[in-house]
Amino acid sequence: MSMQHYDFKGDYYEGCAVVKKYGRWFYVDLDMKRVGTETFDEAWDFHEGRARVKQYGRWFFIDLDMNHVGTESFDEAYSFHEGRARVKQDGRWFFVDSDMNHVGTETFDYAWYFQEGRARVKQNCRWFYVDRDMNHIGMETFDEAWDFHEGRASVMKDDIWFFIDLEGNRVGTETFDYAGNFHEGRAQVQQDDICFYVDLDMNHIGTC
Repeated sequence: MSMQHYDFKGDYYEGCAVVKKYGRWFYVDLDMKRVGTETFDEAWDFHEGRARVKQYGRWFFIDLDMNHVGTESFDEAYSFHEGRARVKQDGRWFFVDSDMNHVGTETFDYAWYFQEGRARVKQNCRWFYVDRDMNHIGMETFDEAWDFHEGRASVMKDDIWFFIDLEGNRVGTETFDYAGNFHEGRAQVQQDDICFYVDLDMNHIGTC
Protein backbone atom coordinates (compact mmCIF):
# COMPACT_ATOMS: atom_id res chain seq x y z
CA MET A 1 0.00 0.00 0.00
CA SER A 2 1.56 3.28 -1.03
CA MET A 3 1.77 6.55 0.83
CA GLN A 4 -0.91 8.11 -1.40
CA HIS A 5 -3.60 6.04 0.32
CA TYR A 6 -3.19 8.14 3.45
CA ASP A 7 -3.83 11.75 4.34
CA PHE A 8 -0.59 11.63 6.31
CA LYS A 9 2.16 9.09 6.94
CA GLY A 10 4.98 9.68 9.41
CA ASP A 11 8.46 8.23 9.55
CA TYR A 12 9.12 4.85 11.09
CA TYR A 13 10.08 4.65 14.75
CA GLU A 14 10.63 1.31 16.44
CA GLY A 15 9.02 -0.53 13.53
CA CYS A 16 5.80 1.48 13.34
CA ALA A 17 4.67 4.58 11.49
CA VAL A 18 1.70 6.70 12.42
CA VAL A 19 -0.77 7.38 9.62
CA LYS A 20 -3.98 9.36 9.19
CA LYS A 21 -6.96 8.41 7.05
CA TYR A 22 -10.45 9.92 7.00
CA GLY A 23 -9.61 11.98 10.08
CA ARG A 24 -8.54 9.00 12.22
CA TRP A 25 -5.02 8.06 13.30
CA PHE A 26 -3.52 4.55 13.57
CA TYR A 27 -0.26 2.66 12.97
CA VAL A 28 1.25 0.52 10.21
CA ASP A 29 4.25 -1.81 10.36
CA LEU A 30 7.24 -2.00 8.02
CA ASP A 31 5.18 -3.98 5.49
CA MET A 32 2.51 -1.28 5.55
CA LYS A 33 0.12 -3.62 7.35
CA ARG A 34 -2.16 -2.07 9.92
CA VAL A 35 -1.21 -2.76 13.53
CA GLY A 36 -4.29 -3.44 15.65
CA THR A 37 -7.79 -2.21 14.94
CA GLU A 38 -8.11 0.82 17.20
CA THR A 39 -8.02 4.32 15.78
CA PHE A 40 -7.35 7.56 17.63
CA ASP A 41 -8.18 11.24 17.58
CA GLU A 42 -4.44 11.95 17.64
CA ALA A 43 -1.33 9.73 17.70
CA TRP A 44 2.42 10.26 17.88
CA ASP A 45 5.60 8.31 17.20
CA PHE A 46 6.87 5.49 19.39
CA HIS A 47 9.71 6.18 21.81
CA GLU A 48 11.11 3.50 24.11
CA GLY A 49 8.28 1.12 23.29
CA ARG A 50 5.48 3.56 24.08
CA ALA A 51 3.41 6.02 22.03
CA ARG A 52 1.15 8.76 23.29
CA VAL A 53 -2.34 8.83 21.79
CA LYS A 54 -5.48 10.86 22.34
CA GLN A 55 -9.04 9.64 22.51
CA TYR A 56 -12.13 11.58 23.61
CA GLY A 57 -9.99 14.45 24.85
CA ARG A 58 -7.74 12.29 27.06
CA TRP A 59 -4.13 11.21 26.54
CA PHE A 60 -2.77 7.76 27.35
CA PHE A 61 0.01 5.42 26.22
CA ILE A 62 0.01 2.28 24.11
CA ASP A 63 2.69 -0.36 23.54
CA LEU A 64 3.92 -1.74 20.21
CA ASP A 65 1.10 -4.32 20.19
CA MET A 66 -1.46 -1.52 20.55
CA ASN A 67 -2.30 -2.50 24.13
CA HIS A 68 -3.22 0.31 26.51
CA VAL A 69 -0.48 0.70 29.12
CA GLY A 70 -2.12 1.05 32.50
CA THR A 71 -5.57 2.47 33.03
CA GLU A 72 -4.76 6.11 33.72
CA SER A 73 -5.31 8.90 31.21
CA PHE A 74 -4.03 12.47 31.35
CA ASP A 75 -4.82 16.04 30.38
CA GLU A 76 -1.47 16.16 28.57
CA ALA A 77 1.23 13.56 27.94
CA TYR A 78 4.57 13.62 26.15
CA SER A 79 6.95 11.00 24.77
CA PHE A 80 9.28 8.88 26.86
CA HIS A 81 12.91 9.92 27.34
CA GLU A 82 15.30 7.87 29.45
CA GLY A 83 12.49 5.77 30.90
CA ARG A 84 10.31 8.66 32.02
CA ALA A 85 7.40 10.56 30.46
CA ARG A 86 6.12 13.92 31.66
CA VAL A 87 2.37 14.16 32.04
CA LYS A 88 -0.13 16.72 33.29
CA GLN A 89 -3.20 16.09 35.40
CA ASP A 90 -5.44 18.68 37.07
CA GLY A 91 -2.97 21.45 36.37
CA ARG A 92 0.05 19.66 37.86
CA TRP A 93 2.99 18.00 36.09
CA PHE A 94 4.72 14.79 37.16
CA PHE A 95 6.56 11.82 35.69
CA VAL A 96 5.50 8.24 35.00
CA ASP A 97 7.58 5.17 34.18
CA SER A 98 6.93 2.79 31.28
CA ASP A 99 4.36 0.85 33.34
CA MET A 100 2.48 4.07 34.17
CA ASN A 101 3.61 4.13 37.79
CA HIS A 102 3.98 7.62 39.22
CA VAL A 103 7.65 8.37 39.91
CA GLY A 104 7.83 9.89 43.35
CA THR A 105 5.05 11.92 44.91
CA GLU A 106 6.12 15.45 44.01
CA THR A 107 4.26 17.40 41.34
CA PHE A 108 5.41 20.55 39.59
CA ASP A 109 4.14 23.72 37.97
CA TYR A 110 5.95 22.57 34.83
CA ALA A 111 8.29 19.74 33.85
CA TRP A 112 10.55 19.11 30.86
CA TYR A 113 11.89 15.80 29.54
CA PHE A 114 14.98 13.94 30.78
CA GLN A 115 18.37 14.38 29.20
CA GLU A 116 21.59 12.92 30.61
CA GLY A 117 19.66 11.67 33.64
CA ARG A 118 18.36 15.09 34.62
CA ALA A 119 15.07 16.93 34.00
CA ARG A 120 14.45 20.60 34.57
CA VAL A 121 11.28 21.40 36.50
CA LYS A 122 9.60 24.56 37.69
CA GLN A 123 8.04 25.25 41.07
CA ASN A 124 6.87 28.60 42.39
CA CYS A 125 8.49 30.43 39.47
CA ARG A 126 11.90 28.82 40.16
CA TRP A 127 13.72 26.23 38.03
CA PHE A 128 15.75 23.32 39.35
CA TYR A 129 16.73 19.80 38.32
CA VAL A 130 15.65 16.33 39.41
CA ASP A 131 17.08 12.90 38.71
CA ARG A 132 15.08 9.87 37.53
CA ASP A 133 14.03 9.11 41.13
CA MET A 134 12.86 12.69 41.66
CA ASN A 135 15.74 13.64 43.94
CA HIS A 136 16.59 17.33 43.72
CA ILE A 137 20.01 18.05 42.20
CA GLY A 138 21.94 20.63 44.18
CA MET A 139 20.53 23.29 46.47
CA GLU A 140 20.23 26.21 44.04
CA THR A 141 17.19 27.28 42.07
CA PHE A 142 17.30 29.46 38.98
CA ASP A 143 15.42 32.11 37.03
CA GLU A 144 16.13 30.20 33.80
CA ALA A 145 17.60 26.77 33.16
CA TRP A 146 18.40 24.75 30.02
CA ASP A 147 18.89 21.06 29.40
CA PHE A 148 22.13 19.24 30.07
CA HIS A 149 24.50 18.72 27.17
CA GLU A 150 27.82 16.94 27.63
CA GLY A 151 27.50 17.12 31.40
CA ARG A 152 26.88 20.86 31.56
CA ALA A 153 23.75 23.00 31.77
CA SER A 154 23.55 26.76 31.35
CA VAL A 155 21.46 28.52 33.99
CA MET A 156 20.58 32.09 34.86
CA LYS A 157 20.19 33.67 38.28
CA ASP A 158 19.83 37.39 39.01
CA ASP A 159 20.46 38.16 35.31
CA ILE A 160 23.80 36.34 35.36
CA TRP A 161 24.44 33.14 33.35
CA PHE A 162 26.82 30.36 34.34
CA PHE A 163 27.22 26.60 33.99
CA ILE A 164 26.56 23.75 36.41
CA ASP A 165 27.57 20.09 36.28
CA LEU A 166 25.36 17.02 36.73
CA GLU A 167 25.63 17.27 40.52
CA GLY A 168 24.44 20.87 40.54
CA ASN A 169 27.88 22.36 41.22
CA ARG A 170 28.94 25.56 39.51
CA VAL A 171 31.65 25.02 36.90
CA GLY A 172 34.36 27.61 37.39
CA THR A 173 33.76 31.09 38.74
CA GLU A 174 33.19 33.06 35.54
CA THR A 175 29.72 34.36 34.73
CA PHE A 176 28.27 35.64 31.46
CA ASP A 177 25.59 37.88 30.01
CA TYR A 178 24.36 34.80 28.14
CA ALA A 179 25.45 31.16 27.86
CA GLY A 180 24.32 28.58 25.29
CA ASN A 181 24.44 24.80 25.20
CA PHE A 182 27.53 22.66 24.74
CA HIS A 183 28.11 20.86 21.46
CA GLU A 184 31.30 18.92 20.77
CA GLY A 185 32.99 20.36 23.83
CA ARG A 186 32.28 24.02 23.09
CA ALA A 187 29.58 26.47 24.18
CA GLN A 188 28.94 29.95 22.89
CA VAL A 189 28.81 32.68 25.53
CA GLN A 190 28.58 36.45 25.58
CA GLN A 191 30.09 39.00 27.90
CA ASP A 192 30.10 42.79 27.46
CA ASP A 193 28.90 42.42 23.85
CA ILE A 194 31.78 40.09 23.04
CA CYS A 195 30.88 36.62 21.80
CA PHE A 196 33.34 33.76 22.39
CA TYR A 197 33.50 30.05 23.12
CA VAL A 198 34.40 28.17 26.28
CA ASP A 199 35.33 24.53 26.79
CA LEU A 200 33.94 22.22 29.46
CA ASP A 201 36.39 23.64 32.01
CA MET A 202 35.47 27.26 31.16
CA ASN A 203 38.70 27.99 29.27
CA HIS A 204 38.22 30.60 26.55
CA ILE A 205 38.45 29.14 23.03
CA GLY A 206 38.42 31.85 20.37
CA THR A 207 35.75 34.38 19.45
CA CYS A 208 32.50 33.92 17.54
